[in-house]
Amino acid sequence: SGKKLFVNLLNLLALLSLSLGFINILPFPALDGGRFALVLFELLTRKRVNQSLERTINLIGFAILLTLAALVTLSDIIKIIAKP
Repeated sequence: SGKKLFVNLLNLLALLSLSLGFINILPFPALDGGRFALVLFELLTRKRVNQSLERTINLIGFAILLTLAALVTLSDIIKIIAKP
């Protein structure tokens, strides 16, 4: 029925939104959680993080995220090609 399909779609959207929110808040550089960790560090030490260091940390984190995305994509493509 149309109502059940709509409810299932809303459940899927809610799950995706929660998953994205959870991943984004992880204390990993280049994500919001990484920025939060740096702000928390500044609050605790009362010292500003060197901008060059912050940029380098974010660049490395972003490179790691892109590498992981490429590896997952490559793995999926290999699975599709090697399917019996």
